[in-house]
Amino acid sequence: MHVPIPENIELVEERGDLVIRRSWRGPHLWFLLLFCIIWNGFLVFWYSAAFGDSNAPLIMKLFPLGHVAVGVGLTYYVIAGFVNKTDIRINPLKVSVLSYPMKWFGNKEVAIDDIKQLYTTEKISNNKNGTSMSYTVNILTPAGKQLKLISGLQAKEQGIYIEKKIEEVLGIEDEAVAGEV
Repeated sequence: MHVPIPENIELVEERGDLVIRRSWRGPHLWFLLLFCIIWNGFLVFWYSAAFGDSNAPLIMKLFPLGHVAVGVGLTYYVIAGFVNKTDIRINPLKVSVLSYPMKWFGNKEVAIDDIKQLYTTEKISNNKNGTSMSYTVNILTPAGKQLKLISGLQAKEQGIYIEKKIEEVLGIEDEAVAGEV
């Protein structure tokens, strides 16, 4: 079955490996960028007032530390979202996942012999702003163990394309797996 290349995905060949390259960019990042500017701007204002007044109570300087941590983490996430890519590299020995240029969790290598089947699952998240869905490409090992290959995909088409392309390259016949989309 032919699956067209979805948005934010490109297929390249590098040093004899097939690489499925996914850009992290998406429209949600613009909202988060605006939120970061407001959040961090407020903290700059707060700390300017707290450290500008020698009589400011200690709690005024300590209370926002958790908010600073959230601001730093969210800012890192937004910058990574604008610049990062994830490469899924397929060669005769292994399938590897690497996100770059900013460090991120989820990098891994899986030996070809440890891959029996690939499948895509959907995660539904409910919050006060509504419902959102993300997709994960998983590996089923010959021993029946399930491994996450890549998660956080914003479109079902991305997951299905990655799954089908890896199966095609490795010569794996697609089989139904409980819970797949």
